[in-house]
Amino acid sequence: MYIGNDIIALKESFNSSSFSNARYYNKISDIAERDLLVIVENNASALLWSLKESAYKLCSKMCTPIPFNPKHFRLIDIAEKNLFLESKVEFVNNQLVFQGKTFICDDYLHSWLMPLDQDQSKLKSEVFAFESSDEEQNSYQIKQILRKKLAGFYGLNARKIKLQKDRNGIPFVTLEGRISPDISLSHDGEYAAYTFVY
Repeated sequence: MYIGNDIIALKESFNSSSFSNARYYNKISDIAERDLLVIVENNASALLWSLKESAYKLCSKMCTPIPFNPKHFRLIDIAEKNLFLESKVEFVNNQLVFQGKTFICDDYLHSWLMPLDQDQSKLKSEVFAFESSDEEQNSYQIKQILRKKLAGFYGLNARKIKLQKDRNGIPFVTLEGRISPDISLSHDGEYAAYTFVY
């Protein structure tokens, strides 16, 4: 089971200027994607970027790691359901299709994707605001929060949970020495998110 997620702090000055730029939006999207995204009044560019970044993280785990190129991924379906946007994204080179959800509020946008054949009910996710603006401290904080969440979920001592990176820099977790479950970490500005599937 695999997962990829991305969070975008919508009020960050760099994000608000980049994602409101029509030229930028046209660079990362095609006509079919723009037609699908008419249901999103604001933040279509940020939403598309977040979905493609989530797909990239997912592909990096499932396939040979590739350089990120937004055109390698295509939004093929999106619909509003309850408080979320449900979507499907295709990895063009491999014809893999991923399913997922995005939550949008005034402050951030959070997306996650998983393979089409995976059970979405097996996913846990959390978004939170960092306590400081120090990058190193924030990196530590997201790992500690995930470690505590996994410890509670699996009934383990948090010290038995190790967060590491593979040779491609992709984070993974070991519980009492065995690899499990798949995780995805993301942060932008003052916000961070983690997801894991079990």
